[in-house]
Amino acid sequence: MANPFVHVELHTNDLAKAKSFYSKLFGWKLKDMPMPGGDSYTMIEVGEGTGGGMMTASLPVRPHAGRLTWAWTTWLRLPARPRNWARRS
Repeated sequence: MANPFVHVELHTNDLAKAKSFYSKLFGWKLKDMPMPGGDSYTMIEVGEGTGGGMMTASLPVRPHAGRLTWAWTTWLRLPARPRNWARRS
């Protein structure tokens, strides 16, 4: 199967720090896009491979042991459900 990851997204309490860190670490090109309400969504442009985005967390990301200030979300492309799978209601 080809790479199933089709999009990754970072939700963070400190977007400026995350943008600086990940752009330096991976060489990502970042592009801010306006969102309703005055916020922005930062597109991650990686060239080849899976891209994604970053944004300020809409709800504060709760710390685990006082350290976590971010969370990654991933989207996967999976094969279609076979027709013989029963639907669950």
